[in-house]
Amino acid sequence: MEKTHITVLVEAEGSHFQALCWCGWFSAVTFEEEADLLRALHAHEKAVFGEA
Repeated sequence: MEKTHITVLVEAEGSHFQALCWCGWFSAVTFEEEADLLRALHAHEKAVFGEA
């Protein structure tokens, strides 16, 4: 089973960003640092614990 999730940080509204994942997960629109942290936490969770 593939444990890698393809994630990206995209500019959403002006200076705000949103994190997206190939699996369909997405974060709230927020500041760049927070969106990037949420992206990293999602990828880590999926790598460590796998799919539900």
